[in-house]
Amino acid sequence: DATKATLTLTGPSTTSLAIGFGGLSMGAVTDMFVWSSSSNRDYTSSGYSTPSPDAVQSWTVVSDDVVSTTRTVVATRALTSSGDYTFVNSSATIPIIYSLNGSTTFGQHGTKGSKNLTRSALGVEDFSLNTAAIYPNPSNGNFKIELPENQNFIAQGTG
Repeated sequence: DATKATLTLTGPSTTSLAIGFGGLSMGAVTDMFVWSSSSNRDYTSSGYSTPSPDAVQSWTVVSDDVVSTTRTVVATRALTSSGDYTFVNSSATIPIIYSLNGSTTFGQHGTKGSKNLTRSALGVEDFSLNTAAIYPNPSNGNFKIELPENQNFIAQGTG
């Protein structure tokens, strides 16, 4: 969906999971998604103090699954949302911070870090290469290639 950002967080089911967008430190980010025992998911960073829940919660949790001891949360929101980080639907680098807490209660982080996420956009529609169909496009790195019957395909790549 070219109008929505989709976020997938995976981590221990016994911790809170948090990610901040637009900077590499608590003082630099303005927007955060937090999974915790609280019903709030959308937060505004307060510099190096505890983040505050946004008055308007713009993230929608699509799924929240626990398998064994691993939680996977999938959430979506509009690319642009008032007071939140604006996601650009193109090749771009997104600086993020992330943290895990020692419990599902939102609070002081235990494990933390920062990273520049590098994305690449393939396009906005599925496309065909000769008679091979490649989809979905854009892709998160997983895609399918369909060939007509009796055709051979050789793929090379680095990873």
